[in-house]
Amino acid sequence: MDITLPIVKVNGETGRGQAHIQPGVNNWIGVCVVSSHLVPRHAKKDKAVTIEYDGPFNCGEECINGKGTAKVLHISPSKQKNRAVITIEGIGEPILEKGWKKELRFNYNENLPVYLNPHKKRPEL
Repeated sequence: MDITLPIVKVNGETGRGQAHIQPGVNNWIGVCVVSSHLVPRHAKKDKAVTIEYDGPFNCGEECINGKGTAKVLHISPSKQKNRAVITIEGIGEPILEKGWKKELRFNYNENLPVYLNPHKKRPEL
């Protein structure tokens, strides 16, 4: 299966992934497929692994490039050789190229892209 996620940079290395802006406590979250050497296999539970994310932030129909620091919440192996899937949570607000056109709601599904949210009444992309 081919990965259809956009291209991102994690710690300066190219990978695939996407982040989603969230209103509330965790400002943004994301999932990336990266080289497995970027994240330690046996990370200590008392010390969070942090990464530098540079890529698209998606919210609804809008996608804006930006940068931010995130902590790795979960690491799992990828079907691709020497790749890992990481789930990340932003530390602080990201630095975006421009602002959002619409205000974010306190509802995760409202902020997802149209093609990932089956409850929207718009056609799928």
